[in-house]
Amino acid sequence: MSPYATDVLILIGKDDAVTTADRCIKTVAARANQARPPAIKVYPGALHAFDIGGVPRLSSLGYMFGGNAEAAADSFAMTEAFLAARLKVK
Repeated sequence: MSPYATDVLILIGKDDAVTTADRCIKTVAARANQARPPAIKVYPGALHAFDIGGVPRLSSLGYMFGGNAEAAADSFAMTEAFLAARLKVK
């Protein structure tokens, strides 16, 4: 498995039916010993696209998506911290 060229942060809902958290967890585990291992946070109870506003709803493809304000707020903070730590001017 080839290494990532840069740092990667995966923020995913445990109940995401489109891109499963288990698949992401396996990807992270497989790259754990690389120079730039990816980081992951799995949000319990969060669906696909948990960071969009509103209430969870059914997509036209038949899966639930959307609305988890708590996970969204945390993911925004984590993304900001992740980028700030890596985009510092040295």
